[in-house]
Amino acid sequence: MSDFDWNEYEWNWKTSDDVKEFVELVLENISTYEYAYETLGNSGDENFYCQWWGPVQQAVKSMAEDFERSELEDSITYLLAPKGYFVECDSAIFDALLKYVPGFPSQYPKFADAIEKFLWRDENSSSEWWDYSWYPFISANFTWTFWGPETLARSANIDPGYLTRIFLLSFNAETPYKSFRARVALATNLNCPTEILEFLYENRNSVDWLLNDVEEEGVLQFENGRYSINEELETIAERRQDAELTQSFRYPTDINWSSGPGAQYVANLLDVEWEADSAQTCLLVALAKNPALTDEKYIELANVEHPLVRYFLSQNQSIPDKLRKRLQEEKPTFTYQPYGSHPRYTDEITLGEGEPKVKNGEPVDEELLGNVWFDLK
Repeated sequence: MSDFDWNEYEWNWKTSDDVKEFVELVLENISTYEYAYETLGNSGDENFYCQWWGPVQQAVKSMAEDFERSELEDSITYLLAPKGYFVECDSAIFDALLKYVPGFPSQYPKFADAIEKFLWRDENSSSEWWDYSWYPFISANFTWTFWGPETLARSANIDPGYLTRIFLLSFNAETPYKSFRARVALATNLNCPTEILEFLYENRNSVDWLLNDVEEEGVLQFENGRYSINEELETIAERRQDAELTQSFRYPTDINWSSGPGAQYVANLLDVEWEADSAQTCLLVALAKNPALTDEKYIELANVEHPLVRYFLSQNQSIPDKLRKRLQEEKPTFTYQPYGSHPRYTDEITLGEGEPKVKNGEPVDEELLGNVWFDLK
């Protein structure tokens, strides 16, 4: 247990020296710099979020907005290499760098190798971030689900080679819920390799995009630049049964984070604090949000009746003009109950042009709509 009360820390970083002092304080008071939950989580899940995760993310966000380039580079160096070399720091830190530092890491080549620390210890061993960074829901009014690699998979500033590695690793995940979240995240990314997007799109109306291969039997094939499913695999029917359970969030979980509890809470994937009705809907929404699809694919997606798919399609600046005009006339909306608050005290929220966004009967700033750890103001 840390002797330091993080409620007393001001989180007011004005210079890189402030960041350096923070890192020194972390190293002094948190026994595992790589995994703060190991220490702070002992005081309770909500305390961990309120004392650590949320403040760390907001501090990095403010740093990215306010610091000059040189100060920002020095600060990132302190955060990622506190001992003079890259280490696997806490998930809250690296996740915030990916989300809030413009162009990170592609425009910061000196930090390119840091990604390796967050996905693989070596060629044969994955990292803590890949294996264990899964924070499930805590209570009815404090629901939060996060898995580290999905932020990496969503980043437009990641070399596509890493996106391919995440995709391939997702077939060997110990739970199909990690496979699900990795692939939905990839489907949102405009830089996702074409062959991966094609695989996800082509299989969107079946469960094959959700297939897992933890036994490494060869479910996925790659031939002539195209991914496909190995129909000759003896266990393919069994694999599809598991995928069907995953599709409806009925694949069993337990008290261990490694089983992927709360996978249906998808704000970290889709930026909406929504308890998903199915994995397929999540994939369709992700594709509707992606600005790198062809006109033909957008036109096909416009045939989907789910209101969240239609809403995000209407917000996509890459859809063809004729479809844009049709959706502007339709003005799709989506109404949902945020899962991060107790339903007894929270009004429904409606997304869509001309529809007020309300909470407890009052207008809500659009930037604050989303999962609890996007809501940092």
